[in-house]
Amino acid sequence: MSSAESTLTYTSPTTIQQRVWQPLLEEPLRQRALEAARYVALRMVDPEVIQQQAAQASKQMSEPAPWLPSALSSGVCGVALLHGFLAHHFPEHEQYVQRLLHHAAMSTREQPIQSPGLFAGTTSLLITLNLLSNGGKRYQKTLAGLRKALFEQIEQQRYWRYGPERVAEYDYDVISGASGVLACLVMGPLADELTQQMIARLIDYLIWLLEPHQRYGEERWCIKPEAIISPSLRAQHRQGYFNCGLAHGLPGPLAALSLAYLAGYRYPRISDAIASAADWLAVHRLDDEWGVNWPAVVPIEVATPHGAWAHLPVARAGWCYGAPGVARSLWLAGHVLEERAIQRLAIMGIEAVMQRPPEQRMLLSPTLCHGVAGLLQICLRFAHESESILVREQIPALVRQILDTFNPDFPLGFRDVERPGVAVDQPSWLEGAPGVAMALLAAATEIPPIWDRILLIS
Repeated sequence: MSSAESTLTYTSPTTIQQRVWQPLLEEPLRQRALEAARYVALRMVDPEVIQQQAAQASKQMSEPAPWLPSALSSGVCGVALLHGFLAHHFPEHEQYVQRLLHHAAMSTREQPIQSPGLFAGTTSLLITLNLLSNGGKRYQKTLAGLRKALFEQIEQQRYWRYGPERVAEYDYDVISGASGVLACLVMGPLADELTQQMIARLIDYLIWLLEPHQRYGEERWCIKPEAIISPSLRAQHRQGYFNCGLAHGLPGPLAALSLAYLAGYRYPRISDAIASAADWLAVHRLDDEWGVNWPAVVPIEVATPHGAWAHLPVARAGWCYGAPGVARSLWLAGHVLEERAIQRLAIMGIEAVMQRPPEQRMLLSPTLCHGVAGLLQICLRFAHESESILVREQIPALVRQILDTFNPDFPLGFRDVERPGVAVDQPSWLEGAPGVAMALLAAATEIPPIWDRILLIS
C-alpha cells in the first residue's frame, strides 16, 4: 500500500438517527403522486423510444447535452433506477430494469466510458448497478470490472489537480469530480482492497483541497478566472469566486468527506477539513426577513473582510445551488463533528426556505437539480432525521406544487423549465421527468430512497 492508503482506517459506521421511512402524504394526494410517478415510468420503457425523446429534448434545450446511454445525467441509467424502485410496489417494472440496464451496458462497446465522474462517467453505471443489485446479489462480475476500470481512470486522472495549477470546479465537484465518486464508493459495507485504495486517494485529495488555514485568495477550492469555463462568468468575476452550490461548490466536498467519515472511513485531518469547510459556510451566510440563506457564489473581492458579502443576491432554493443543498451538507458535517451549533444552522437554513413564499424560492421547474423535486427530497430527509415540525408539515405543499405542473398531454408528464418560456420534455434523471417521479415516489411510499446518495444528501 502507498503511504496514503496505509493511513486509511475503518471503524463501525456512524448512523444518523432517523425515523422509519414512511409516506408523509394523506390520501388522495399520496395516490396522485404515485400515479404520476408510474405515468412517467411507463412512458419510458423502450431504450429506442427514450433515445428519440432525448433527441427531441435536445432541440428544445438552450445548450443541448450529448446523450450517453450509460450515464445518469443524460442516459438510461436514471430511468432504470426509477423502474427499479417502482418494482418494490409494482413487480412488472422489473422487466424494464433489465432491458434498460442491458442497453446501457451494451452501449459501452460503441461508446466507451472515458471518465470516472458520477453523472456521465464510470461511476454512473457503478452506482446504478449497486443500487439495483438486490443487496449485492446481482451483477457482481460486472461491478468488479467497473471497479477495476474506475481505479485505472482515477490513477490516470490528470484534471484532479494538485499543486500550482488552478483547480476547476469539475476537478472536485459532485457532477464530474472527486466528491461524487467518493460518496458513491463509501456507500455500503467495508469495501474491497481495490476500492479502499480509490477511497484513500479521493479522501486525500479532498482534504488537500480543504486544508485549514490556507492563505486568503489562494484557497485551493477558490475558482480563479483562468479556471472559469463560462466566458460570461469569467467576465463577471474577473478576480474569481468561491462556489457555494452543492453541485459544483464547497458543499460537495464537505458532504463527500462527511459521508466517508460517517461510513466508517477515518483518515488523518479529515475532521479538520470538514470543520474548516463548515466554518467557512457558516461565516459566509446571508440573513433576510425569513432567516438564513446563502449566495450562489462569493466573489473573491468581497469574501473578506467579515460581512462584505452581506449584500450579495441569494441563490434559488434548489439542490444544485442555494440553502437546501448547503443546509444538508452542514447537517451531515454537524453529525461528524458532533457540533449541535452546525446542526442547528442547517435546520435554520432549511426552515427559512420553507418560510419563504414559493415565488421567493425562485424554483421554476419541478426537477431535482434546480427545481421543486430537489427541495422536496432534501426536506424528506430532514423530516425523517430532525425534529422540525415546519419541514414535515410542508411536504404535502411541495408535492402539490410539483403535481400542479403535471400534464398527461406532455410527452413525459413533467417538463423541465430552463428559464421562463423555455420548457424541455427532458428524459434525463437529474434535470427531467425521471428524477421528479422518484422524489414523488419517496414522498408517497415506505421505500427508503437510498438512491439519493447520488445527490450526496444521505
